[in-house]
Amino acid sequence: MGDNVREREPLATEPATGFERYAVTLIVVSGDVPGDEHGILRPRWVIGSGEGADAVFDDPTMVAAHAAVEFHRGGFRLVALAPAEAPVGCNGQSVTQQELRHGDRIAVGNHVLQILIEKPDAAPIYRIDG
Repeated sequence: MGDNVREREPLATEPATGFERYAVTLIVVSGDVPGDEHGILRPRWVIGSGEGADAVFDDPTMVAAHAAVEFHRGGFRLVALAPAEAPVGCNGQSVTQQELRHGDRIAVGNHVLQILIEKPDAAPIYRIDG
């Protein structure tokens, strides 16, 4: 992990809600530390520049709690936490809230992050040619 990013340890008391069936990762595509990966360890994961965020970036264009990735109704969504002062984008569009899919790109401050959403216990998909 790069020198400009810190992650907070998850709290042992946070409830499991189906979230534990997923492996979710944010990968820094552009910004201070391209290539860094951030595993999302709880149902609400805050991205920002403040000590209270789960993924903390040294980015003067981010606010302390800029955006959150939340597990909601069996899926994931992106939520802008301070949309008036801290815009958030998803796949090139400005959003205040957006359902997320595997591979979506999230713009926060001067960073672009890509979300990888995997459900390891899902049945494999087979293609039969012929």
